[in-house]
Amino acid sequence: MFGYIRPLKPELRIKDYELYRSVYCGLCKELGRTYGPLARLTLNYDFTFLAILELSLQQNPPCAKKQHCMIHPFTKRLCCQSCSGLKLTAAAALIMVYYKNLDNLYDSGIGGKIAALALYPFAALSKRKAAKLYPQLDIIIGEAIERQTKLEREHCTSIDEAADPTATVLAKICELFSDNPKEQRVLSRFGYLTGRWVYLIDALDDLEQDAANNGYNVFLLSGACNCAKPQDYFNIKKSAAETINLTHGEMTKAFQLLNLKQYASILENILFLGLPNTQALVISPRRSKKHDRSL
Repeated sequence: MFGYIRPLKPELRIKDYELYRSVYCGLCKELGRTYGPLARLTLNYDFTFLAILELSLQQNPPCAKKQHCMIHPFTKRLCCQSCSGLKLTAAAALIMVYYKNLDNLYDSGIGGKIAALALYPFAALSKRKAAKLYPQLDIIIGEAIERQTKLEREHCTSIDEAADPTATVLAKICELFSDNPKEQRVLSRFGYLTGRWVYLIDALDDLEQDAANNGYNVFLLSGACNCAKPQDYFNIKKSAAETINLTHGEMTKAFQLLNLKQYASILENILFLGLPNTQALVISPRRSKKHDRSL
């Protein structure tokens, strides 16, 4: 996951901002408590979104308390306490880190290989812990990463095929949020479209970098221009925006079928304001690639 599914903070009500931040902080603590301090570095907005989505389907809100943390040692912050949503999401984060690191170990340049080798002991140990708690997650993510790697090595030019592994893994993770078959179908559809949106946005965000490094990017392979000028990149992004807008539109339809018990206004902010804002930033020709992790 890449950190693109974020709220538009200026449009969040103060109450919703505090609730969102409590889940963000709670997930950070869950990562550190279960997998060690280094695991906190895997925290991002996408996993926070997944945790909130799982919690939004529960009848009762999770317990939250004001606590100190390493980043804010002098001010107590509202923090969501350990619960099923945080545990599952934390496990998904660490399993994904392991497989991504393994991919870097085999396919990166020398610098990437050294970094992946240094990270490997932590990633492998954390993955074993997470897979023991959620073996189904390990299978879901492992199969998706294997498919993604195969498509990239084959230089897949189909946008739909290239996005499918990421879309499928989010669909299957979201299915785990409910035991109700009808609700699972809606969650699967919503998760699939969310994963597809994330993959497409990430590919667009990496367009210039992948072109410079001769890396795999489905938009470069399927594009009609040679990317010799900055305007060429902007043209690809404008064209790709049509596909992304269609995906986003289908996401909103699936979202409206969910029976949310809480956090509805936060999820609506993310879906209807946050995602379009992220897309606008990625497509903007003046944008530098920086992801704000602060709350």
